Amino acid sequence: MEIRDRSLVGEEIILDGKSATVHFILHSTLVDCRIRCSSKGRMLAISDTTFDGCVFDQRVALSDFDFTRSRFSNSKFKGKYVGVDFGSKHPSGGISECDFTDASLHLCRFYGDGSVASRFAGWPFVAIPFPGSGLRVVQGAVDVSGLEVLLGVLSRQSPECSCVVIDMRTVSREQSIDLEDLKAMFAPYVHEGECESKI
Repeated sequence: MEIRDRSLVGEEIILDGKSATVHFILHSTLVDCRIRCSSKGRMLAISDTTFDGCVFDQRVALSDFDFTRSRFSNSKFKGKYVGVDFGSKHPSGGISECDFTDASLHLCRFYGDGSVASRFAGWPFVAIPFPGSGLRVVQGAVDVSGLEVLLGVLSRQSPECSCVVIDMRTVSREQSIDLEDLKAMFAPYVHEGECESKI
């Protein structure tokens, strides 16, 4: 599918993962649209597009994708996102007042000045604001030897990275660390219910 230089309102857009062609959404404006995507990142090209009041329903895990070349406002994200970038890393990008409460986010970075809020699911997800300026973890809560790589990655984020969201279930599984121990260590970032974070 190709959407280029168009304005769409209230449309349902299906980006089928079975297609052998790349799906393009370029230089367009989408308002109150529902995007159902079963394509993986290498089959998507989304750039210089404004999404306002849209629902982006990702049906398969989307990994290592860059949404920072488009602007999202008042939109809702569903599905699984791993290593995906959102926000204003590029001049045409941005994100404001979006809802990620039905999305599974792991190592997803948000770029912005920290002035605009979006909503995230609570525990076992943690939203760590401005990780490059220092983490506030509870020392001694857990042996950090299995977390050295993760903590190093977080601390080396650029100043433009206003937030990183991590799924602690994935960290627990990959590092064989009890989820409750991770909850104690990352206590400053734990929210039992939905949370709002400035990005």
